[in-house]
Amino acid sequence: MTRTQLLQSLVLLLVLLIVGTGCGKRSADEFANAPPAAAASGPLSAKRDRAVVVETSITVNEVEASTTRIREATEQAGGYVANANLSGNDEARSSRLEVRVPAAALRAFLATVASTGEVVTFSERADDVTNQRADVKARLGNARAQEKRILELMATKTSTLGETIEAEKELARVRETVEQLDAQERTVDSSVAFATVHVSLQLRSVDSWRTPGKSISRAASSGMRGAAAFFVFVVMAIATVAPTLLPIGLVVAAIVFFLRKRADRKRLALEAQLGR
Repeated sequence: MTRTQLLQSLVLLLVLLIVGTGCGKRSADEFANAPPAAAASGPLSAKRDRAVVVETSITVNEVEASTTRIREATEQAGGYVANANLSGNDEARSSRLEVRVPAAALRAFLATVASTGEVVTFSERADDVTNQRADVKARLGNARAQEKRILELMATKTSTLGETIEAEKELARVRETVEQLDAQERTVDSSVAFATVHVSLQLRSVDSWRTPGKSISRAASSGMRGAAAFFVFVVMAIATVAPTLLPIGLVVAAIVFFLRKRADRKRLALEAQLGR
């Protein structure tokens, strides 16, 4: 091989290396800049259905006013109050609400709830109901298809009275299943569309020295209630045991009276003997 041919071979090899390196770099750049959807394709990218449940406890200055505010915020968010309970007096005043709000408005609603007082506890969980929803839909579809087949057979096939009665029984059973599955589907759909929020409101405690007049009045009221409760308890105790103690008391009184009479007779007899 001459020097010229050797030089040509080296140039050709250099050109091939440059082209290969450029292609490899372009392929790496294309993979790095690929859209996320391309890498996320597959079963893991499927949308999941989740039922969100939130529980929070808040201390407030006024339980009734805070309860009303939460009710108004629920209505403004497009939700509703599923359950509400108001109990206790004075410092023991408390309220508990179970509300359902659209999942899209949950964050704004929770911010309003938190602004009513001081958040003591907060927990949130999301229950995946994707499989449950799919199972209910599949079972509901099968039940409706079975209902349709029974209706078609009843309409086209001439049957005896016994076969007709059996077909009607089967149709009633299938329709009952359809109704039950339809109710389950609505429940699952509602749990996904509406988040469930449990809110507990408790009256915020205030130091007694900050409100001396109210504290003294509250203490006096508690003392009067305690005295009244003690008096009522004593009367109740007497009323409870009186039916049992009354006969015993009468017997004891009769015995004491008899013994005193006997002692008086003995004393009189002794005095009479001494007087002689």
